[in-house]
Amino acid sequence: MASESASSLRCFADIDIRKSVDETRKEFDKVLLHDEFVGIKIHPTNVGYPVDVDYFDKIFDYANRNRVPVEVHSYPRTHLLDDVCSPSRIKNVLKKYPSLKLSVAHLGGFQYEELHGTDAYVNISAILPDLVHQFGIKKTNDILRSFGTHRLIFATDYPDSRSLKPDEIYDRYLEYLGAMDFTQEEAENICKYNVLRMIEAR
Repeated sequence: MASESASSLRCFADIDIRKSVDETRKEFDKVLLHDEFVGIKIHPTNVGYPVDVDYFDKIFDYANRNRVPVEVHSYPRTHLLDDVCSPSRIKNVLKKYPSLKLSVAHLGGFQYEELHGTDAYVNISAILPDLVHQFGIKKTNDILRSFGTHRLIFATDYPDSRSLKPDEIYDRYLEYLGAMDFTQEEAENICKYNVLRMIEAR
């Protein structure tokens, strides 16, 4: 799909953990030659492996050495600080690879405070309506600003949502963000330029 819409779509290379790390790295060597692939996606919850285990460590090492951006799913169960995708585990990765171009999906869920003090990008997919529902617009605004607008990336997880129908997602996201105090320049960074800065690392 991305190759057929090269002017507007980009994608991340997924991981099949049934393959060895060597096979996976060779696959990356091939697919990342194509412009439509902008990085690697790691989804610990889907595969049941903690993000800081040895298999993924070798993937992070590959990405770090080759300046490939990595997107990591992180919407842990609130009561499990050591869930497979918890921000505390992601921080272990960043301690080992401080120059890694990393984006944390879903803001780290309701464990978002664990990501304060890191240099990771964070996207607001799936989590934005949940934060607004839990805390209201003002506190959600404060939470987003706590990361710095230079690190926020607009994303929705469309068509999936825990609380919205697919045809409601974009309108609701724009409604919520429009009610916050972001300047035009900050909004442009969140919606466009931050992600471009992240993927230009390649």
